[in-house]
Amino acid sequence: MSMRRTGFLEAWRRGLCMLLLAGMASCMQLPPAPPKPRPTPEEVAARQAAEAAAIEQAAQEARVAEASRIADEAYVYGYPLVLGEVQRQLMSAVVKPAGIRAPANSLWHARRLAPAGERHPWVDDNDTLASVAWLDLGREAMFFAYPEMGRRWFSFTLYSLWMPALATFADAQGGRVLVTGPQWQGTVPKGVRQVRSPTRYVALLGRIQTSGSEADLRAVHSLQSRLRLVPQMQPTRSGAPSPLTTDPLPPGDVARQVVQAMDAADYFRLLLRLLGAAAPPATEDAPLLDRMARIGLEPGKPPGLDALEPAVRAALLRAPQRAVAQIAAYQPRLFAKAGNWQVAPTQGDFGTDYLRRAAVADLGWPGPQTSQIVELTTRADGEGRPLSGAHDYLLRFAKGQQPPVDGFWSLTLQTDDPGRRGFVPTSAERFSLGTRDKLPLDGDGSLTLQLQYLSPGLDNAARWLPAPKGDFMLTLRLYAPRAAPPSLWPLGRGSWTPPLVQRLP
Repeated sequence: MSMRRTGFLEAWRRGLCMLLLAGMASCMQLPPAPPKPRPTPEEVAARQAAEAAAIEQAAQEARVAEASRIADEAYVYGYPLVLGEVQRQLMSAVVKPAGIRAPANSLWHARRLAPAGERHPWVDDNDTLASVAWLDLGREAMFFAYPEMGRRWFSFTLYSLWMPALATFADAQGGRVLVTGPQWQGTVPKGVRQVRSPTRYVALLGRIQTSGSEADLRAVHSLQSRLRLVPQMQPTRSGAPSPLTTDPLPPGDVARQVVQAMDAADYFRLLLRLLGAAAPPATEDAPLLDRMARIGLEPGKPPGLDALEPAVRAALLRAPQRAVAQIAAYQPRLFAKAGNWQVAPTQGDFGTDYLRRAAVADLGWPGPQTSQIVELTTRADGEGRPLSGAHDYLLRFAKGQQPPVDGFWSLTLQTDDPGRRGFVPTSAERFSLGTRDKLPLDGDGSLTLQLQYLSPGLDNAARWLPAPKGDFMLTLRLYAPRAAPPSLWPLGRGSWTPPLVQRLP
């Protein structure tokens, strides 16, 4: 038999077998599957209850998450306002002047440069004498006048309770200003500039340059005595305003610490009271206010925390810790860089960038100065090592590269505490060097300052800025910084940069 025929027969047999097997399989029947037992009514009820509980748990978690987000937003939104109000109460809730405090609508004057260990919330330089006041515009407008200052640098700035600067005055010929509240109506005298505040309370911060000598201090005292702050009785649209108010505050003399010691209920109670009267919210704040109302936070009303379910209320009460952490995490973004120096942020229109505004306020209400003063700070030498009195340092300005100013400049050595700074006690009682000092130049026209704990000797005493034994920071202040190159402007990208601090072997 041929091989082809044999292969054909073999294939035919295999195919036949497969057909027979397939037919046999189709004839076989599997036994039916046993019926599933039907759930009992109790099992059905339990399953439905579990599903309902899971849905409710998910819904509650969503409500808690939403309430937490809104509460955090509300805390951050109101932080500058509450901080400013606490600062006002700490500084002006007295019936007569006492220490660094003075009643509303009256001026407090610094009569000497601040010594080591004495700290005023708004005095952290060693170059000027401050004149400050808290204005209550609820009953009347306030007339402010300052005299001709000649060639002496000075600056007066008005701040709303929300913190942004309303106006800065630096006209050497003198000026007259009428500061009015949000509901004031009346006639502004001829030759008087009106500044309308969106808040009932306004802070006035003035600084006048001094060399610190006894003769120059007396000259500045004479200028301070010619400052005028006079009430202008005028009716307001709302009739008789509420009296000046104060609130029970946690103990402390630093506004930042007092605010952060508040629990959420007290914080929101104060915020809502302010929003309802002294500091009405801006139009652009409406979307956030709508969200706040969902969790019982409405301007002019006590916080409705008791009406919230326990889990939501518990989450809301944890808002201060979360929000303070957000503020602290944002702060490094505020500073521009000029070499290894940090440039403090300047005032500006924050709009609805509430987190940025809160982070600026947390640095020290009322925040940085306007363009009249720019601060640069460093805590490290040129190699990034912390500054410490255990080492000696040089700060060398090349010829023609001293800080570019139309006013003056100074370098101050300070401690760095949250919320305020202080001068370092030293045997020499010298806290800064700058334009006012007779600083000797090097042979090539450069200027070298020596920063160290021990005296460098009589030959170098004029250029010595005493340091403490421990860590410290340096603050370089430019008063009326120059706009034309070389310049610090624009901040962080200017044509002038401070030199690196050099640590000696």
